[in-house]
Amino acid sequence: MSDDIASNLADNLRALREARGFSQQQIAKLAGLPRPTWANLESGSANPTIAVLTRAVRR
Repeated sequence: MSDDIASNLADNLRALREARGFSQQQIAKLAGLPRPTWANLESGSANPTIAVLTRAVRR
């Protein structure tokens, strides 16, 4: 079940970024995150905190 949640979160973050026309580098900078961290979020391999998610989706 947690793999499904991680996969859904990753898909949603990628879709939001792409819908806004940002590269991973651009959105990571806006969110105050390193680009590799953003890549991990989009791959589903990260376990982000609520604070990180909030920064990610507000951009």
